[in-house]
Amino acid sequence: MNDETIQSLTQRILAGDELEPDAIARVSGWPGERRRDWIERLLAFPSGRRWLRARLLAVLEPSERAELAERMLAWSEDFDPAHRDPSTGQVVQALADEALTTALPWLAGSNAAAVLWERLAADGRATLREAALRVLREGTPLARETMLYLLFVSSELARDLSAEDKDLILAVALRDPDPEVRGVAAELAAEMCPDLLLADLDSCLRDESERVRASAWAVAFSIDPESATERAAGLVGDEDAPLAVRRSALLALGQALPTEQIAPLLALLVAHPEPGLAEDAADLLWRLHRHPLAAQAAARSPHPAVREIGERLLHPERGSPAAGGDRPGAPAPGVGFYRRLLELGHERSAGNRDRESETRP
Repeated sequence: MNDETIQSLTQRILAGDELEPDAIARVSGWPGERRRDWIERLLAFPSGRRWLRARLLAVLEPSERAELAERMLAWSEDFDPAHRDPSTGQVVQALADEALTTALPWLAGSNAAAVLWERLAADGRATLREAALRVLREGTPLARETMLYLLFVSSELARDLSAEDKDLILAVALRDPDPEVRGVAAELAAEMCPDLLLADLDSCLRDESERVRASAWAVAFSIDPESATERAAGLVGDEDAPLAVRRSALLALGQALPTEQIAPLLALLVAHPEPGLAEDAADLLWRLHRHPLAAQAAARSPHPAVREIGERLLHPERGSPAAGGDRPGAPAPGVGFYRRLLELGHERSAGNRDRESETRP
């Protein structure tokens, strides 16, 4: 293999040309020094590194393959999770165990994360569990979140964890400093092990993460609706509670209670001095709980956005019958219909009186 041929191969690779399989296989037979020099040239270019990962790693001897794979970890930009690149999985597969262990915390947040966890799962349940706990301790927020999705949502990997392993990993993740990670953990716990949320329900209902709060409310209402209703109503009315916590409690009530039961509360809240609560109540009124009591209160709200919703619901021609308005062709008449009946009754009564007076002698 002369220098001219090597130069030609290099140019073809960097240009994106496909090499014949036998040409790739012959590379492994080159003298070691010459092959290493050639690899060095390719490592300087992103397209060269991609070719090495995708084509050359598989034909190298195991020791050389592991050494080259470890070297490739130095280019972290190649493992950017924003760029899908299946070839980085070849690096993970080729790494020696020690190198894999060292790189675990950041590889768990890379575009090769799926291959990483598949390899770890092949080493057994204990290895998978300990790796997950280590990522929760040392990994980036993205690595921790990605790990939860891959281990708990991926059907194949989820089967590699026992119920006790899942409880342990999720319990740690629910205490994660990052709200997004806690949110993912809470949603998974609500499906798989709701007792983890119930064990610290007050804290979960006041968590910074909306996803944690929503998951906790869903579990609370599914287990004991009456107690959850009392707790949510208490939080909505707690003027000292953070606004986000109160709004989550109101949304939970709106999703769990029937219209007749929540309408009086909405009628109060659409006039609440806090715009966020008032607008949330109006949104529930508009989307889920159209009722005359709340609609009429909304139309008198001090908040313009809330008043607009109330006025639209009560509009005599385009309103909502369920909320006390009316609209042409509506299947069920609203307050406007009854108001017109009353007016017609008054007109008929007055007409009858006039006719009676005309017929009197």
